[in-house]
Amino acid sequence: MTDPRARTGPTALGLLAALGAIGGVLLWLAWRPTTDDCDTIGECLGAPFVAMIATTLAAAASLVVLRLLHLRPVFLTTLFGFVGAGGLVLSGQEVLAVRGHEGLAPWWAWTLVGAVLAPLAHWVLQPGRGWVARVLPVVLVIGLVAGGQQWATRERAQQRLDSLASVGVDPVLVVDLPGYLLRSSWAFTDPDNGTDYISLSITPEEGASGFPDGFLLPAAGQDPCDLVRDVARLVQDGDCQASGDTATVQGRYAVGYGAVRDGTFLLLTGDPGVFTVEQFRTAVDGARTGTLEELRDGFDG
Repeated sequence: MTDPRARTGPTALGLLAALGAIGGVLLWLAWRPTTDDCDTIGECLGAPFVAMIATTLAAAASLVVLRLLHLRPVFLTTLFGFVGAGGLVLSGQEVLAVRGHEGLAPWWAWTLVGAVLAPLAHWVLQPGRGWVARVLPVVLVIGLVAGGQQWATRERAQQRLDSLASVGVDPVLVVDLPGYLLRSSWAFTDPDNGTDYISLSITPEEGASGFPDGFLLPAAGQDPCDLVRDVARLVQDGDCQASGDTATVQGRYAVGYGAVRDGTFLLLTGDPGVFTVEQFRTAVDGARTGTLEELRDGFDG
């Protein structure tokens, strides 16, 4: 049954814009503490939990307020408004993070999203609205959310590729260790000696155990054991023996093998209770020339 007191037209849209703006500010205040530094599990988990409770209460409060103000429909307007606004906020957050912005999006962005999405959800759901008028706004919001997320994903991938390239490894060596998969790779700089290197994330397949560590870095004419000690912290003095362009690690905490090929040093190390030098020697000697994209994206078997 149609509510004869239901508000429509500019009055309803204005009220919803105001409610959406107020809700955006209040939710920003609720979520802002989640970006603060925390020291304990209680602190780190407490802020998100409180924010989620506040969001749930805000959704419930909007149901009551819309009913009291005779803004129909109540449930669908609230549902569409919160889902659409949440998607835009999260997508925008990813875009800003890629751009180097720390913390939440500015409070005014949350206010703007709420002020637009609340009346839009109401307008789309009004009786007599044609299917084009209903579908196009929804498609637009979904497109903005998906487009922002896809752009952020591509930008993060390109940034990681640029960071890998900045290490200066050439040629790029891709290692194949039987029973293990290269999942991804990351560029690092050792804080103590300033050495730039690529860390290979290698994980076991079913039936294998242990997590070997892989490293790639420019050789720059250095002694192989010096390169080992620059990146493998578990390797102690006396654990490494160099022979020409190769280095063999036999220590209490790590075993490993590394070799220089055309100016690139490839090193594999691991737990001596799980791995052997011969395993690593076979893998390093059999490494093939690859690309930085392969290192970044890894392999799925």
